[in-house]
Amino acid sequence: MAKQRAGPLKPLRLAGLLAAGLLLGSAPAWAAGESNAALLRELRELRGEVHGLAARVNQLEQAQHPAAPAPAATPVPASDKQELNELRAQVKQLQAQQAESAKAAQAAARQAAQQIHNKESSVRDNWHKIQSGMSEQEVAALLGQPAQKFMLGSQQVWYYAYPGSGSGSVIFSPGHRVISSQSPPAFGWGFF
Repeated sequence: MAKQRAGPLKPLRLAGLLAAGLLLGSAPAWAAGESNAALLRELRELRGEVHGLAARVNQLEQAQHPAAPAPAATPVPASDKQELNELRAQVKQLQAQQAESAKAAQAAARQAAQQIHNKESSVRDNWHKIQSGMSEQEVAALLGQPAQKFMLGSQQVWYYAYPGSGSGSVIFSPGHRVISSQSPPAFGWGFF
């Protein structure tokens, strides 16, 4: 068997050897007998030679195309460093302002929610204070002015609407006294 040559390989011969190695990648059934043992040995040798040639081709290609050296890092001018530091300081300042704004917004939202809750509690309590015989002025002092006033026969109806809580009504006699009321559902559906 021929040994590897140290010189450059001709591309066609190398391609032929690689193809032979690929074709001979698995031993055919006819080579299994003892009479063909020499062929099997030669096949193993050819495989080894193909692998060695492939490694040599890789080495030669790397020698012809060496990796380009990394470009040297260019020093950053002092003015750019100063500008970068100023920008970093501005970013930190903006982040701090954003955090403060977020805290203030959360506090304002909590305060608004508390005010709504307090007002709703107050209105709920006032609805439960409505009694038969109260005057229109007494009802207005407790509930405020209604969203709508209308006549139902000879009786006047004050209609109140509360977003998220529902609506309620107070019915007055012809003498302007409470004869019935219905509080909004969120306030407990109080009737009398």
